[in-house]
Amino acid sequence: MRSPLKFIRKNLLAFAIVLAISLTANLAQPLRMDDATFLRTFTFHGHDLWAWAQEYWITWSGRVVPHGIFLLLLSFSVGLVDIMNGILTAFSLVLTCIWVFSGKEDDTRAESLILVFLAVCLYILTPTDILDVTIFWKTASVLYVWAFCAMLYALLPFTPILSNAENEISAVSSDKSVKRHGETQQPPLKGMKVSAASSEKSVKRHAMTQQPPLTGMKVSAESSDRSVSKRGKYDIPSWAVMVLLALSSIYCAGFEPSGSFYFVFGGILIALAFLTGSLRSIPRYAYLLWFLTTAAFFFFLSAPGNMVRFREEALFWFPNYGLLGFTDKLLLGTAYTLGACLHEIYLPVLVLSVIVFLLMVAHRRGILLTLTAAFPMLYYGLYLFAKDSPAYAFVYNDVYGFYTSANWFATFLGMFAIIVTAFLIFIGIGDELDFKNALFYCGAVAEQVVMGFTPTVAVSISRSSFFSRELLMIPICALLLELVRSLRTGSGNSTRISHKDNRGYYENS
Repeated sequence: MRSPLKFIRKNLLAFAIVLAISLTANLAQPLRMDDATFLRTFTFHGHDLWAWAQEYWITWSGRVVPHGIFLLLLSFSVGLVDIMNGILTAFSLVLTCIWVFSGKEDDTRAESLILVFLAVCLYILTPTDILDVTIFWKTASVLYVWAFCAMLYALLPFTPILSNAENEISAVSSDKSVKRHGETQQPPLKGMKVSAASSEKSVKRHAMTQQPPLTGMKVSAESSDRSVSKRGKYDIPSWAVMVLLALSSIYCAGFEPSGSFYFVFGGILIALAFLTGSLRSIPRYAYLLWFLTTAAFFFFLSAPGNMVRFREEALFWFPNYGLLGFTDKLLLGTAYTLGACLHEIYLPVLVLSVIVFLLMVAHRRGILLTLTAAFPMLYYGLYLFAKDSPAYAFVYNDVYGFYTSANWFATFLGMFAIIVTAFLIFIGIGDELDFKNALFYCGAVAEQVVMGFTPTVAVSISRSSFFSRELLMIPICALLLELVRSLRTGSGNSTRISHKDNRGYYENS
């Protein structure tokens, strides 16, 4: 997997279009809501960032890193914030596109089309009530857009484990299949034995006539071996990239949604590497970055201001929240998740369910899997076409009436649709498991569960759905490419392109 700069150089025209759109859209946005408040607060402290950070840490939130950088840029120029926001929005789309093509062969035309498609989905198909409170609101954009960008970049060193784990498990299943059918195989022909014996003699005779290698080649080979043993299986990135990865990790940890996703996503990949015996497939510096980010994430969560904000906001909007136990909070988060699937992130989950169903049909995965894949599509389609019918009660989930009998049934159907979609993505379309797209789908849905444990964001549910929508674009685009490829080849037995070697990822970055 290549670096983001290599991707940009290869798809320069598409990136220029996306960057121009992002800069134009952001430069046209004025200050709104908390933007002016932050500027006045920073001025009140005499532009002393440390004094502001101390007060902010104690009285309001642990988000001192993203909002501290925001204040510094805002104190120089509002236009500077707009330019940075436009650049990082475009860069986040580049990183999303890189994750879409992770493990696939390079295809410049497809990459450029997907990059532009992501920009269209972001600026045209995303509801305006989400855009206004995330990308176009400066105080929120440094959290949602910038932290999302930092999170995707900080996770890039973990990409080797995805390909290695899928190939490892697929190889194990293939070996079992070979052993199971090995007894029924016919023995090789005698002629084949003779051919093999003559081939061995030919190789030996040819080896005797070969010239010895040049001395320079010996030195080069020895130095190459020393380099590989010194640097490990995967190339160590440059110091500039290492610093950028570290800064991205700290920035990612400074915002709860991005920090929690990085912590869980990276932890699952490390556990997956341990279970498959592929711990060495992850670069050593990736482990260090994960532990650093995890420690920073929990450190920022421990800020006294988080409890102050909880008492000021959560108990104001949800006075009985302190009486809820863990199970109640989990059920509340589940209700928020199902509600988001039918409102804020409805279009992405509907499109994804349709793509999964069509892939099952195109690849002839059997009547059982095809009918199973039809359920999520019909579930979300019922909400779209039957809002005014009595059947709507079977899919609608009301957060405030969660414990009613009708809501329990709707909850069961909604959770079944989510689980089925995740399972079908996970088992893959061909002979390989699809960890990447399944994990991103589950992570996108799980981002809404967090609201059951942090009700401060419940008052801004539109903002919290931004992460989910952007994460869902990764499996949507990846599976859409697979569907187009299947339709072009017309083969129901075609499989995904096997993963490429990830070595050299940071070269010339």
